[in-house]
Amino acid sequence: MIITEIPNDLPNMNPIRERMDVYIPEINDNLPRRNGFVYALIGAGGSGKSSLMLNFFKQGKGSKYYRDKFDNIYYLHLSHLLRQFRSIHLNLTKKCITS
Repeated sequence: MIITEIPNDLPNMNPIRERMDVYIPEINDNLPRRNGFVYALIGAGGSGKSSLMLNFFKQGKGSKYYRDKFDNIYYLHLSHLLRQFRSIHLNLTKKCITS
């Protein structure tokens, strides 16, 4: 396979510099603790994903979890996203796609 670069008229952009070598203090070494990490919990319904995530933020004596460590936490729940996209999908027709 030959890969050919196609010229475009988009402006050049500088990469965003992030400090991924900064570690969150007082977090257990077995948990993700780098600055700006992404954590995905994947499993069947009822397998305890939400409970596990909530327990990461519980107050505990000498806790080495994530309580009071972040300014913002984004929780994405796939079933909510699928409900939104299902209505979009149902509104698409062959005529709409081909025109």
